[in-house]
Amino acid sequence: MLNKFETYMHKCEHAESTVFSYCRVVSKFMNWCNTNDIELESLDYKTWIGYQELIKNRRTRKGFHLKDNSVKQDIGAIRLFFDFLVHEDVICLNPIKEIYYKDNSEFSHVPLSQDELEELYYCFPTQDLKHPKCTSVAIRNKVIIGLAVFQAIDSKTLKGMTVSNIDLDKGKVYISGTKRSNSRTLKLEPCQINVLRQYLDYDREVLQKKISCFTEALFPLNTSRFSIITNDICGKLKYLNLKVTNLMQIRDSVITLWVKKHDLRKVQIMAGHRYISSTEKYIKTNLDSLQKATEMYHPMQ
Repeated sequence: MLNKFETYMHKCEHAESTVFSYCRVVSKFMNWCNTNDIELESLDYKTWIGYQELIKNRRTRKGFHLKDNSVKQDIGAIRLFFDFLVHEDVICLNPIKEIYYKDNSEFSHVPLSQDELEELYYCFPTQDLKHPKCTSVAIRNKVIIGLAVFQAIDSKTLKGMTVSNIDLDKGKVYISGTKRSNSRTLKLEPCQINVLRQYLDYDREVLQKKISCFTEALFPLNTSRFSIITNDICGKLKYLNLKVTNLMQIRDSVITLWVKKHDLRKVQIMAGHRYISSTEKYIKTNLDSLQKATEMYHPMQ
């Protein structure tokens, strides 16, 4: 069975390291099922939660508990295994398809408000620069800030975007899916259109010639380290707002604001979350922010 599962993962184009680790996780799960006389076809919620707790309480060789990400990866491996069993007609339904592990992780940064986010974009300088390396760099950086502030696009996704992702005629941006996120199409804000048009018509070509990189990448770069761009951007953003830490903080702040305005399912689609549990985290962030504000302005006497 494991050999067929391995072949299945290769067909799904999983990395070799993922195939190896997933097979190891599933092997442990199957041994547990055999030891406890549990049939895969009849696995119920209570039984699964019991095994999930075993994963959560498992310790590393050094005696530490598994980190939440490691627990999620193990559960994801078994979830994929059940998908494989459905594909092979061994079982009819994946019994843990809609069961997700909720970790205790919290955002380590302070969410930015709507006004603070928009100020980062509108106040980012592109003219009369004191130390201009290249004016086109400033225009490119403003485009990146706009995609982060208005569409909540993270740095990894920005790195993989191409010119074809932008449709100025329709005023939309297409965001490709990855192994960890879903694709989506989002509306561009009016304030982004002119800057994007200038960048695509002129500044992008200037940067291509400057670094001799003529790919279809929206943000041409002659190295694999996109952080060269984002670190420079975040350094400049801190001059506008000292609370800024990185682009992930900006993305999380935007999604937190979306949760206030839209239903959870719509936010899941807008954010590209593969699982609704990823979106649910932002409800807690929103509630935590409200609690802090209440304590600050309406303290208990």
